[in-house]
Amino acid sequence: MKISKEFKVGLFMVTAIAILYIGYNYLKGIDFFENTKKYYAKYSNVGGLTVSNPVTISGYSVGRVSDVKIIQSDSNKVVIELDINGDIVLGEGAIAILDIGLLGDTQILIEAGDINKPLAPLDTLNSRLGTGITAVLEENISGLSTNLQTTIARINAILDKFTGSGDQINNMVDNLEQTTLNARRMSLELRRNLNEVTEGYKVTVENLNSKIDNMDPLLAKYGELADSLKAINVQPTLDSAALLLSDIRVLMARLNESEGTLQKLMEDPTLYDNLNKSLVSLDSLLIHMRSRPKDFFKPLGRDKPKGVRK
Repeated sequence: MKISKEFKVGLFMVTAIAILYIGYNYLKGIDFFENTKKYYAKYSNVGGLTVSNPVTISGYSVGRVSDVKIIQSDSNKVVIELDINGDIVLGEGAIAILDIGLLGDTQILIEAGDINKPLAPLDTLNSRLGTGITAVLEENISGLSTNLQTTIARINAILDKFTGSGDQINNMVDNLEQTTLNARRMSLELRRNLNEVTEGYKVTVENLNSKIDNMDPLLAKYGELADSLKAINVQPTLDSAALLLSDIRVLMARLNESEGTLQKLMEDPTLYDNLNKSLVSLDSLLIHMRSRPKDFFKPLGRDKPKGVRK
């Protein structure tokens, strides 16, 4: 018999979906090929318990939570379904304890009870909240209550402060508006001053550029002057200055000699005094010659002074 392509495709899709479903549930902890027994437990609060949470006996995993349902007709009690390994025996008085593990995960701890009087599958176990989850719930409730009371006290204190302070609030609003207006006015003045400074800066830059342009010919002449100075040979001038300094040295050496006239003139005060007296006498002689020239040019006698009649 020939199998159609449509049948092959359909069979492949069904097989793939089945494998995907089984693999997904296996990753969640559901093993379809394992022999398990179902039991139930009822709680008023499960503290975040979800499907696939572990079920342990003495710390050893013996199953998982397979379903969680809420019964609103029974005061919102929560019923959980437990899948327990088939080789585990639960007896009369078995207790399912809802507790929190070391890592903060919620789990079911089983106390097996009297295994000599085994329970039948689908029986409902006695339930109890563990000390861990009870402490967590009490801590959350007490913390919530404390925070609520603190919040109410703070709100009351704030309301007390605002009682009768309507005028103050209005004054604060008015002051805030006035401050805003002053800030806006200052901002406008600052912007105006900034514009003026910017314009002045532009004018200064333009003037500076024009001055720099005017200095270009001067700089060119300075370059020409520097080139001319480079072309001048100053070595002959330096040689002449050296010769002049040498001659001055020789002259000073001669002046310092004790036999020189200038040396005697500087060191001998008698010679200076005699020279000074000679100059005074010569000056008197010249004055006499100017006033009575005939005394020097007439051979027969002296003439009378000017202004005297004969």
